[in-house]
Amino acid sequence: MTDDQVREFIVRALHTEALSCSAALRKLRDSGLACEQQRFKRLFTELQERT
Repeated sequence: MTDDQVREFIVRALHTEALSCSAALRKLRDSGLACEQQRFKRLFTELQERT
């Protein structure tokens, strides 16, 4: 997945429910997609800081 695709997934996931970073990553992985944990955390934190 590209960074933009991961960001889109995070935004969609957070709009449906309040999730922690680890819960959002679990949701991504459960949907059959993959992203390295450190990269996902960086993108998740980046999006949180914007709000």
